[in-house]
Amino acid sequence: MAIPAPSRRNATVKGRVHKTKLIPFLGRRTPIILQDVNGPCPLIAICNALLLRNILKLDPSTAEVSQDELVRLVTQQLLDSNSNIKNKDAAYVKNQQQNIVDAIDRLPYLKTGIDVNIKFSSIKSFEFTRECAIFDLLDISLYHGWIVDPQDRNTSVAIGSKSYNVLMSELVARGPLTPQQSKRFCNQLDVEFTIILSRCYTPFCQICS
Repeated sequence: MAIPAPSRRNATVKGRVHKTKLIPFLGRRTPIILQDVNGPCPLIAICNALLLRNILKLDPSTAEVSQDELVRLVTQQLLDSNSNIKNKDAAYVKNQQQNIVDAIDRLPYLKTGIDVNIKFSSIKSFEFTRECAIFDLLDISLYHGWIVDPQDRNTSVAIGSKSYNVLMSELVARGPLTPQQSKRFCNQLDVEFTIILSRCYTPFCQICS
């Protein structure tokens, strides 16, 4: 059961505030949360996924909502959507309860970004983290776009099942490349992929419902 946010008339704004916008979606009008500045904000993405699913509720007259209120709404949804523990054994219940506690503890960190370690074999391949568990508990799929072209045999073999963090560590361990090594390395890997590995430190992830 989702908890409606207070209306614009009596909302108490705490911390950063986001404007809302009503949009038509599947025959109804639903509010979505807008970013106040550019940059990653998984919390907004989670809220919008739940709003579009008609799981999270916001009063249509709500013109803006605080991040603290969004955290409260998602926390309530985490509790509500994982409350059915009938016919579950004690070990499952204990593990589930700990996952929920960890997820609630990490929610405030989703205001500014999410730390993930992707693998290149599948758009759904992530190393498990407490942040990723939040999406699992809310039944929201997390995808990334860093996929190796299977037709590029050399790159596929070089990367294998290694994660982003593992590859970065291996690149650092190699030390500076000589011009000849650099040329040979770039011939083996797709140029765009090489640029991503050498310049990016946090993969950009897209949250989809």
